[in-house]
Amino acid sequence: SETNGSVGSPIANAINASYSPSTATEGTLYYYVVVTNTNNSVSGNKEANATSDTAKIEISALLPEGYHNVSFYDHQLDFIKTIHAEGTINPTELFGGIAVWYVAEASDWTTEHTLTGDIRFYNAPRVHEIFTEADLDNARNNLTHNYIMFNDIELTSATLGEDGGDGWNPIGYNYSHSFTGIFNGNGYAVRNLWINRPSTNYVGLFGSANVGARIRNLGVEIDNSKGGVKGKNYVGGIAGYVYGSSITDSYSTGDVSANSYIGAIAGYVYNNYSFSSSNSISITNSYSTGDVSGASGVGGIAGYVYNSSYSSSISITNSYSTGSISGTGNYVGGIAGYVYISSSYSSSISITNNYSTGNVSGASGVGGIAGYVYHSNTYASISITNSYSTGSVSGTSDVGGIAGYVTGSRSTIKNNAAINQEINGSANVNRIVGNISGGDVQNNFALDAMTTNGGGTFSNASDLAYHGTSKSDSDLKSQATYSSAINGNGNSGLGWRFGNNDANPWKIDAGKNNGYPYLYWQE
Repeated sequence: SETNGSVGSPIANAINASYSPSTATEGTLYYYVVVTNTNNSVSGNKEANATSDTAKIEISALLPEGYHNVSFYDHQLDFIKTIHAEGTINPTELFGGIAVWYVAEASDWTTEHTLTGDIRFYNAPRVHEIFTEADLDNARNNLTHNYIMFNDIELTSATLGEDGGDGWNPIGYNYSHSFTGIFNGNGYAVRNLWINRPSTNYVGLFGSANVGARIRNLGVEIDNSKGGVKGKNYVGGIAGYVYGSSITDSYSTGDVSANSYIGAIAGYVYNNYSFSSSNSISITNSYSTGDVSGASGVGGIAGYVYNSSYSSSISITNSYSTGSISGTGNYVGGIAGYVYISSSYSSSISITNNYSTGNVSGASGVGGIAGYVYHSNTYASISITNSYSTGSVSGTSDVGGIAGYVTGSRSTIKNNAAINQEINGSANVNRIVGNISGGDVQNNFALDAMTTNGGGTFSNASDLAYHGTSKSDSDLKSQATYSSAINGNGNSGLGWRFGNNDANPWKIDAGKNNGYPYLYWQE
């Protein structure tokens, strides 16, 4: 039957098991099926009727003969526009001097197409537009291709969203079979994600993202009523294994649990020797709100951050976590669990302009921002700067409001605020860093009312590196408190800077963050 939204009228001769609607008329129509069963052997009413759900069919503008649709994107696969075109397209008239890629129907090209003035006009490399759950499901079959979403995707299908009781089947299932393209969520979300694969490694919406992959502008909303996301090792809400890749402007909600290397955004973030010196990995402008739990290597953003690559970098920037982060073993952090460099060359890891508000708990190496920070050579560097933590932190040993354990001569813990109410543990328990073996730890502030072990004494209360500069609640809410921690004249060095950009990230406003300092991008 055919309808415009009200009661429809029967379609002549449409009495078979399938029906193909006409596409000859532009507009929107709704179709449904009425099934009638007649049983003449019974008395009274001999017919029973059943009516199906309604299907919406949209017919877009019909193109004149010789015309075609062309969709335009920038180099990050951000959608620009779709036009109806005939013959030659002049990109200068369309875009006025910017670089664009395009994809036309039935196209699968990758080469530069034309050059007009300042315009580089490219055929987009294997772009797929995602409108449905089936479109998303198909991404695992084309791991080198690029994708852009145009709808929120609800994972409701018994075959696609649930996969025989194990939940979503991740896109990319190990290092050798990883996603390597661009995935632009375009501001939309994948909803009702759940995965129940406790004996499987590489688990998340993406199981593994490999060299050059970019996951952007994507929300992942996890269904806790079905157990959230569960895996064994390398498990994340967005990606389980991130290898030479980036995640930006993305978020996850809902719980993630596994054995080792677990994060609400990414489980294992890794760079190695095989990359060029210009390679960098980043998680930027992203957040999580769910609880994360496991044994070791547990983080609110990333579980294990590991760089073994020559002159390369890994960064977690402008991101936050609000869930409870817990581990039964070691290396647990509100942002990152284990932060490690093994390279003998000048590689780096930076955790900058982040915050964590959830409670953090584990065994040894537990911190409000990072659990365990380690490098063993004089060329590598690890930094945790311009970040704050507000949740309670607890463990057995090496427990701190910012970091649990810090080692390495070029480890830097500066310009952070520990606003935790309590830090608890049995050995090496301090307000900023639980235990230090080398590194530069300074310009950090801590709440003087913070307690440990129900009123006990912190391990290194007289050492500013471990304990931070003690300030009252009201002092921590005054910008003047931080003026003495600005290096030199305030124009150089790693000092507390108030402003509105990454270099001057701090702000104070009595009406925000309970009056405590916060980061400019939180506005």
